[in-house]
Amino acid sequence: MGPSTDVLRDIASGRVAVESILDVPRPSKPLIYLRTLLLDSGALPRDATATRPLMAWATHTIGGAPAEHHQMLRTYTRWMLLRRASRGPSGDIAIGAARHVKASLRGLVTFLTWAEEQQTPLRALTQAQIEEFITLRTARRWLPQFLTWAAERGVTPDLDISTLPRREPTISTSEEHLEHVIRTLATDSSIALDARLAALLIAVYGLPATKTLALRRRQLRDENDGLDLHIGDRPLALPAPVATLAREQLDLRPDDDAWLFPGRLPGQPLDPQYLALRLRPLGTSISALQNTARFRLAGAVPAKVLADILDFSVATFENYARLAGGTRGDYPALRTR
Repeated sequence: MGPSTDVLRDIASGRVAVESILDVPRPSKPLIYLRTLLLDSGALPRDATATRPLMAWATHTIGGAPAEHHQMLRTYTRWMLLRRASRGPSGDIAIGAARHVKASLRGLVTFLTWAEEQQTPLRALTQAQIEEFITLRTARRWLPQFLTWAAERGVTPDLDISTLPRREPTISTSEEHLEHVIRTLATDSSIALDARLAALLIAVYGLPATKTLALRRRQLRDENDGLDLHIGDRPLALPAPVATLAREQLDLRPDDDAWLFPGRLPGQPLDPQYLALRLRPLGTSISALQNTARFRLAGAVPAKVLADILDFSVATFENYARLAGGTRGDYPALRTR
C-alpha cells in the first residue's frame, strides 16, 4: 500500500486528524477527491489548503535537488514562490499560480542538478552557462526571478538576465483553420456544451485555459438584451453564437458564485486536460487556438485596449502586435464596445 492508502486507513481508524490529508505530497485520486470534498463542505479550513499541500509537495520535490541546495530552495519556495502566489477571497492559491509554483520548483531542481553536472558552484556561474542552459530548457518564466533573488543574496554573480533569449509565440494554426474550428464549436451539438463554450472563448479572444475555466457565473451579466463577460477593466459584449451557448451553460447552475465550468472534483473548475482531449478530434490544441487568436486580435486592436478588456499584460499583446506587423483593422467581436 502507498502513503495515500495508509493516510486514509489512519483517518478512518481515528489514529490521525483529518487535516493530515493536507500533508501528503503525492496523493492518490481517491485522496484528492476526499480532500476537495471536505474542503468544499467546510470540514477543512480553506486557509490551511492555501499553502500546506503545496509545501508538502515542495518538500518532496526539493529532495531531488543536490543536498547542499535544499535549505536555499526551501527559503526561496516559502518566501518567493508561495508568497507571490495569488490568493482568492477564500484564501486558496489560484490554480494557475499553484502550477507556476510547481513548474518553477521543478525547473530549479533541474537547473541546480545541471549546474552540479557542470561541476560549477553557483557563485561561479557565467552568463555563457546560463545562455547554454536556456537553449536546452524552457526557463524564461522562472529562471530570471531566481537569478535576481540569488544575486541579491550573493549566491550567484550579478548576471545580465536581459540577454536571455525570449521565446516567440508559435503560430501553428492558420486563420482559415481557426475559423473552421470556431464554426464547428458554434454549431456541433455533439460536442459537450462546456467544452464548446470554453474553447470558443479561447479561440475568439485568446484567453488562457486556466483563466477561462476559472470563470464564475457572476462574471456573465445581462446588459441591454445582450450578455457581457467581465474579465478586465471593461465589459466584453459576447457575439450571438457565444452568448447563446453561455446562456445555456448558465441555466445549468443556479448559484451566481458557482464556477461557470464546474469540474468533477467538488469545489473545483474543469481541468484544462478535459478541454485538450475534446479539441484533439478537431485537429487543434489549446495553445494553437490561443496563439492564433491573439495574433489576429493584436493585428486589429491596440494592445492597451485588449489588455484592459481581457485582463492581459500590455506587453503580451505588444509582442503579438509586433509579430502581426502592427496593422490595425476593425475586429467586430470587440468593436461592439
